[in-house]
Amino acid sequence: MGKDRSMWDVQYNFSSQLNALYLKARKQQDSPEDVYIPVPSFGSIPLERIEKLQTELVPPPDSNQNGSRCLVLAVCDPSSTVLLYRMSNAIKPVFGKPLSRNKMLKQRAAARAGSGDETMEVQ
Repeated sequence: MGKDRSMWDVQYNFSSQLNALYLKARKQQDSPEDVYIPVPSFGSIPLERIEKLQTELVPPPDSNQNGSRCLVLAVCDPSSTVLLYRMSNAIKPVFGKPLSRNKMLKQRAAARAGSGDETMEVQ
């Protein structure tokens, strides 16, 4: 059997400026690091705090730094369950009103049946 070439490199860090414990991890030696912020599931983290952590710990995507790629919230539950949420650098605008579930199902059914126009209408 072939040898698994993935090699996780993990660094544990504490920022006294941000008062935050975080991990920097990369899957392979030459891949960019992701920043993991542990968050207890019974607590909360304000959006302003997330933005500050992202600004301080993750360089902008257009920078030439070999820095971190993204911020990942690691929501930790007492049952040992960990949910990972990858945070993007910006909120993308939503154009138009999202379709209701019922309308989306009807459009998919019509497209599968081949009745009429197969393009989906966005309202």
